[in-house]
Amino acid sequence: MLRSLPLVAGAALLCGLLATGVSRLAGPRWAWIVCATTVVAVALFGASRVGTANPFSRTARLDPLLFFVMVAFLLGVPTLAAVYATASADAGATFLRTWLWSALLFLLATPVGFIAAVAVEVLWPH
Repeated sequence: MLRSLPLVAGAALLCGLLATGVSRLAGPRWAWIVCATTVVAVALFGASRVGTANPFSRTARLDPLLFFVMVAFLLGVPTLAAVYATASADAGATFLRTWLWSALLFLLATPVGFIAAVAVEVLWPH
């Protein structure tokens, strides 16, 4: 568990940087579009890596569609929080302040995304 904390912190900083940078350059609407597209692309990439026909693969028993939906929820909820923090920031706020605020909201929303992903897995018809 503790080994994944730096990974989540890195993801929070990257997502906050992406949301803040795009929002400053192109506006909040494009920040929503770019971040949602990034979440879908990462979820699709992850889903393409599971459910192989290799019987010795550790991920052979996973359903790619289920994995896509779980990753989309796991990353989508915190990403929405980060983009919301960036889009609702004061016009006079510095880039660093907006970036760190969106990264903080990403970190705070990560448990909610995890709970949503687990709920999808539990409620998924197997």
